[in-house]
Amino acid sequence: MRKTTFLAGLMLLMFGCEKASDIGSQGIPPDLVVVDGIITDEQKAHLVKLTSPVADPDDTPVPVTGAVVMIYDADSTWNLTELPDNSGYYYSPAWFLPVVGRTYTLLIRAAGKSLTAKSTLTNPLAFFRARYVKGSNGLYHIQAASNPYNPSRAAMYKVNLDWSFLPAYSNQNPDDCRAVVYYYTLPTLD
Repeated sequence: MRKTTFLAGLMLLMFGCEKASDIGSQGIPPDLVVVDGIITDEQKAHLVKLTSPVADPDDTPVPVTGAVVMIYDADSTWNLTELPDNSGYYYSPAWFLPVVGRTYTLLIRAAGKSLTAKSTLTNPLAFFRARYVKGSNGLYHIQAASNPYNPSRAAMYKVNLDWSFLPAYSNQNPDDCRAVVYYYTLPTLD
């Protein structure tokens, strides 16, 4: 009897806590900008992507175009260029080489507003090799793909998966047999 009462109470607790929610009903202020970008210690054209937020996760974000985007530090300023036009993709010059330990500011002027973000470029973490383990089915599985989470260290891990070389996939388009998985830690998130 006690077991039945306990199970009934547990089921009521589990099913009694549901609440329907309509994500899109709250509305999103029209002047918000979603900024997506990563600056690393590599010499390359770094990308900053600007879009408008969406209410539904299945919606395609609208690019924020015609913005003025720049990165600067104590010594220099780099203007980012939107390529292609009206895409919302803003690239730094290819010769831009951020320096570890230096603080960089991102400035965005769009739709009559100015947005800024500031962060110091930290030393990259030591390279982490993914660990694989052979499962009982004879297939290998990724056991770990990143260092343990450390809230004081920013990190981005990129895992490239490619199974196009396997005989079962020899007749497939090689691009359909590849995937990329990203892991991020975001201690500098504003």
